[in-house]
Amino acid sequence: TFDAQLVLEPTVLAQIAVQWPGHQPRELLRDLPAESATEETWLALPAEAEETEPGFQHYPVAGLPLWRDKGITVRVLIGRAFGLESPVRTASPTTYLDLQLEAGATLELPALAPDLALYVASGNPALNGEPLPTFHLALLDSGAAFSLTASTGPARLMLLGGEPLPG
Repeated sequence: TFDAQLVLEPTVLAQIAVQWPGHQPRELLRDLPAESATEETWLALPAEAEETEPGFQHYPVAGLPLWRDKGITVRVLIGRAFGLESPVRTASPTTYLDLQLEAGATLELPALAPDLALYVASGNPALNGEPLPTFHLALLDSGAAFSLTASTGPARLMLLGGEPLPG
């Protein structure tokens, strides 16, 4: 099972560790403060990888790439973004980013994968000018670039997706 632990605090990313045991990928994002939410994400395997031998890999936070610019912090948990590549390997192309935007910050993102979604963990950001409520998942148009703005205060989101699996 794949466990990624993400400690969420009001404005500071305290710790991330990605652990990859076996071949039934699972991402568990767990936070310690009582006021925080818990999310869990499961990744599907391509048919050819379903019967492979399990293994285990641990990726400490220090090895997960971080990109910062003008009030924006992006941690590349899985995949590639901003010229950075996560060391975490998956059975199929996957994108998983931790996005943090300070109040007033805008992030312009190209289409990083054919299938993408944004989960709003905190704040009330806007996607291409449309408000996104906290604790909601927004499916993005396939292959489309987008603009994400934290106009009313800081926001924290997870961008996740990848290549569609056959079948």
